[in-house]
Amino acid sequence: MRLTSPYTLMGVIVAGITLVILFSSNPKPVYCAQAFAQREQAVVMFGTSWCRYCGKARQYFDENKIAYCEYDIEASDESGASYRALGGDGVPLILVGETRIIGFNESSLHYALRQRHLMP
Repeated sequence: MRLTSPYTLMGVIVAGITLVILFSSNPKPVYCAQAFAQREQAVVMFGTSWCRYCGKARQYFDENKIAYCEYDIEASDESGASYRALGGDGVPLILVGETRIIGFNESSLHYALRQRHLMP
């Protein structure tokens, strides 16, 4: 019998906790692409309206036709609470499945999206 790697198990746990936090606190998204609900692997961004790196992430998602859901951490208490519960330490905080990316790093984001088959 093959045991699951501790890293895989930790990833599954983090993903589960993330989804519970996001959907139990019920924050209102600022933006969700129509195709977002049809994806198995969710892309979620926590950001602010004034953050230029959040703007770069939005542009990247739009240019690459990536369905995502965005929560403004300053627009509602629930979004801010979800962000803090995830250990938010900067914006944007992007979740691609169980992968967390803090800040906008195009190569990290591209890699995470390709790993989840959300990008060619």
